[in-house]
Amino acid sequence: LLVVLAIVGCSARIHTAFVPAYEPARPMLVGAAGSKFDYVDNLPHPEYAVMVDEASYRIGSLAFPSIGENGQDGNLVTARYFRGKGPGAKPLVIVLPIWGIHEYPSETMAEGLRERGDGRVNVLQVLGDQPLFDFEAISRVSSEAAFHAMVDRMVDRFVATVIDIRRLVDWAEGRPEVDPQRVALPPLGARPQQCRH
Repeated sequence: LLVVLAIVGCSARIHTAFVPAYEPARPMLVGAAGSKFDYVDNLPHPEYAVMVDEASYRIGSLAFPSIGENGQDGNLVTARYFRGKGPGAKPLVIVLPIWGIHEYPSETMAEGLRERGDGRVNVLQVLGDQPLFDFEAISRVSSEAAFHAMVDRMVDRFVATVIDIRRLVDWAEGRPEVDPQRVALPPLGARPQQCRH
């Protein structure tokens, strides 16, 4: 009997299924009903100030309050608006920054679009001096709970920024100088000649 128990004990195996202590993440469709990216009737009313009046462009600054905390100075969405002086409603290209990293990519993209557009295209260069995800602030937290709260706050900044860009597009589509059927947000790093209008 002892020999039988020893053999069974060495060959028998008990399988216990793994049960995670949390619910695994599931992908969500952006724009689905009840999405955190939704907003209703909250178009921005930017403050606009003309800075320079050139032959092909009227250059101004735009600023309006973010819909949430966006991590930028004054909690504002800011942009430079290069309004083309060509006739009629024109295409609009919105150039996004790499928030808090470097101005060079967005500056180069906006400049290239203006040079090739020669007043026949509007360019809206969104500014972003501060990072959306503040690694320095996260490095200073002293507990797990504070870490999770800080990460949630950074995620909320991304959500607010996405909504603010959507609001900016909706605002621009109502402008008389903008053709609402030709509004583009090119991928950063694309060459200006790749932006069709």
